[in-house]
Formats: sequence, C-alpha cells, structure tokens
Amino acid sequence: MTTRFGSRRTEAQGNVYWDLFQENSVNYQDGNKECVWAIQIDYAAYKAEDGKSKLPYSRTYGPVFRDGAKDHLTGTGVDVGGRGVSFMMPTMYTRDDIYNGQWSGDMRNTDIVFRRVFKGNVATSPYFGVAIPWDVMYYGSADATTNMNNRSLCYPVSCKIATDKYTGVADGENMSNLFRDDYFIRLSETILLRAEAKQRAGDKPGAAADINLLRTRAQCTYMVSAADMDDNFNMILDERARELVYEECRWNTLLRMGGTIAVDRIRKYAYWPEAKATLTFNYYNLWPIPQTVIDTNKDEPLEQNEGWKR
Repeated sequence: MTTRFGSRRTEAQGNVYWDLFQENSVNYQDGNKECVWAIQIDYAAYKAEDGKSKLPYSRTYGPVFRDGAKDHLTGTGVDVGGRGVSFMMPTMYTRDDIYNGQWSGDMRNTDIVFRRVFKGNVATSPYFGVAIPWDVMYYGSADATTNMNNRSLCYPVSCKIATDKYTGVADGENMSNLFRDDYFIRLSETILLRAEAKQRAGDKPGAAADINLLRTRAQCTYMVSAADMDDNFNMILDERARELVYEECRWNTLLRMGGTIAVDRIRKYAYWPEAKATLTFNYYNLWPIPQTVIDTNKDEPLEQNEGWKR
C-alpha cells in the first residue's frame, strides 16, 4: 500500500504504514491490497464465547515504566502503550541500531509508528507534561543494576502492539488486548522473500530493487544498491527488522540464512551478556514442540525434539 486507506485514513496524524495496523483496516475487503492472509479477530465473539479472540500484544510486548522511570512516567493508559508487562522486549538493535545514520529517514521510524516521545504523567516530576529524555528513563536510579534492568523495560512503542483507541474500555477491558485482525502473510514479507531468493541466485541488483519497493513506500531518504547486499544477508535481515518487527518469527528467519549467521547475529545484538557468552547453535537450533500440539496430534505420534524430551 502506498496511499492512505482504511478506517482512519482521514486522520492527519497517521500515515500509510500506520494505516496497515488499525482496526477495520487489515483485510483485503477494507481496501488493504497488502493483505495476503489475515487471522480474524472478533470482539463480539470474544465477549460472547471466545475468550481467545484477541491479540494480547499490548500486555505481552508493551514496555513497563518503573524503577528508574517511575518518578516521571507510570500507569496503564494509552500514553504509555497500554497495560504492558514486557514479557518480550526488543533489543537495542531493533530499537535504535537499524535506524542509525543514513537509515533514520524512514516512515517506519516516525513517532506515530514507533513512538519514542513520552511526556511525563507524574505530577511531581520535573518532566510533567513534557518529553522525558531517554537517558533519564534509562538511568534514573542510583543503582547500576537497576538501571541495567530498567533499560530492558523502557522502550519505544510500535503501532503494531498498541493503539490510541482501545476497543472494549467502556465494557471493562484494561488495554491489554487489541481487537483488530492480524496478518498471517503480508505482501511486504513476500517481497522480502523474493529479494532473498534473488540474492541467493546471484542477482544482487534485483534484490536491492525489491527492498527499495518497501523503502520507497516508507519514504526513506536512502535507497539501497547492489553494493549494500552483503553475502551474510545483513541488509535483508536489517530491512526485515524495520518492516516486520513483531510480525515475523525471527528465529526461523535467522536459521534459514544458513551457516553460523543465526548464532553470530544473536551474539552480536543480544541484550543480555549471558546470551552472548553461552549461545551455541547445537543447543538452540530447535525449540520444544508445545505439549498441547503433541497431544492434539492424536492419530499419529509426534515426537518431541531432541534435547527437550522429559
């Protein structure tokens, strides 16, 4: 999609990338030509009988402004991205590194898409009503360990995991969940897969051209060339992070790259030093199969992956 569309297309604050992740804007029938396959979420069904018809993204992925940040920013409202508990947090690579330098001019890095500006909401804070500097949120404690932990909890909020218009609040919902349909396959990932296939076939100019389809839509100030298409697929992996954060299964993507790319990149970009020091491909190339999946496969035994058998 290259022009505004969907249920909130007339609102001046948005842009076409933001439109992709608004309620009543995901399906092809909503005018979204980028949707290849959508998972249907229905709030009425959720209330009536299907408690799983929801996207618990704000709770699962949302930041927690506490410890060093609690004196300036707190609560569970739209101004902090909903009721986040940060079960899964983005690395500094996803937050900042992929937008450094020439990569900063990008619609996907605008505040409406990836919100980096938070105004203090604690009345006693010197930043009440004004933007809080990130170093204050990160390093607001006198204790170094607290600050290290706090940096893992405070981070920008993607429009994919939060909204400024939560459905169900009037019914008692608490801003943990989104009730929009969700992408299972989006055209942008298909284009990135084609770019990857072209690079593997030796067509780096073609791979760059495919990536630039996305970068043109995102109104990026820098367009890539064949020279950017390195043999370790860093360019493609960076662009996938910019385009598909919170959408792709990153581990699957990294494994597909082959060689030691998965482990090398995790060691390089992991947030916690333990992962950098201990990660090996032998131990982490397979995850356990959920027991519910094994139990559901009743007609044919499904063996648990090696290393995870009880």
